[in-house]
Amino acid sequence: MLKSINRTSLILKSYNRGSSWVNLNVNESDLLTDIFFINDTLGYCVGWSGIILKTTDAGATWATQTSGTTNDLNGVYFTHMDTGYAVGGSISSTLILKTTDGGTSWNSMPTTSSSFLQSVCFPTSQIGYAVGWNGEILKTIDAGQTWTQQTSVSLNGNMDIVFTSSNVGYIAGGSATAANIQKTINGGATWVDQSPSGVSNGLLGIYFSSTNTGYAVGASGTIIKTINGGVGFEKQIQDNFITMNNPVSDLAIIQIPDFISGSASVSIYSAEGKKVFENYFYSGNIEIQLSQLCNGIFYVEVISRENREVKKFVKL
Repeated sequence: MLKSINRTSLILKSYNRGSSWVNLNVNESDLLTDIFFINDTLGYCVGWSGIILKTTDAGATWATQTSGTTNDLNGVYFTHMDTGYAVGGSISSTLILKTTDGGTSWNSMPTTSSSFLQSVCFPTSQIGYAVGWNGEILKTIDAGQTWTQQTSVSLNGNMDIVFTSSNVGYIAGGSATAANIQKTINGGATWVDQSPSGVSNGLLGIYFSSTNTGYAVGASGTIIKTINGGVGFEKQIQDNFITMNNPVSDLAIIQIPDFISGSASVSIYSAEGKKVFENYFYSGNIEIQLSQLCNGIFYVEVISRENREVKKFVKL
C-alpha cells in the first residue's frame, strides 16, 4: 500500500503499488504540501495556512488539528507515535512546531533562522535537520530544543532532505534553471556538491530506497536516479506520458504534457506496421484527422528528446 499527496488539497491512495489511485476526499480548500505515515494506519498531513490533518484509519477519515499558526507548513516528520515536527513559515520567517502528544497540541521551537523552511527529517529521535530557502540547513541534537545553522554548498532553495543513516544524508533543491543536490557523510558537519549535469530544472523532492539507490523529482516532470549514492544521476524516461481518446472516430486528440522539451514526433501505424501519418508538434492538445483511414487497430508513437511511448487505439 502506497500513499501520495497532491498540491491541490487532494490526497490519493494506492493499494497496488501505484497502478491505480483513489481519492480520499479531504475537505480542505488550502494547498496540502507534505504527508507522513508512522505506520499503515496513523498519518499526518500539513499545508498552507497552518493546516495539520491526522488520520488513524489509513486515510479513510482526516481530523483537523490545532497548529496555533496561520503560516504555511511545508514539511512534517514523526520520530515516535506521539512525537513529531512540522516546519514552514513565510518568506521572511521560520517556523518549527513540535508535538509530544500525537498532535493534540503543537508548540513553536526557538530558532534564529529567518528562512522559509521546506522539509524536515530526523535520522534519530534526537538528531534532526530542516532545510529551506536561501540554502538554509538547520540541525538539532536535542530533539528540536535548539537548532544551529550548517554551511550549504548552494544558496538556492533547499527543498527536501533525506537521510539513509545517522550520518549520510542528501538535500535536493535548486533554482528555476538549475538542479542542486548535496550530500553529507558526517552528519552535516560538511556538505559536498553532487548536483547532476544536464538538468535545467530545480528539484523538489528526494527519496532513497536503499543505501545507494535514490530518486529526485523536480519541475517540468524531471525525474533523476542514482545507483551509486549520488556520485552520478541519470534522467529517467517517463512511461504513459501521453493521453488520447480511444476509440477514435474521425478525429484523434492527443495530449502532450508541458514537461516535454522542444518538439515531439507523432507517428501513426497500421496493425501491419505501415506508417500512415507523421508530423512534429509541441506540448498541448493536438488534433489529427483520421477520416481517410479504414476502421481497425492502429498504433500512435510519440518520441521526444527524452521520452518515447507507443499507444494502441481503435478507429471506428
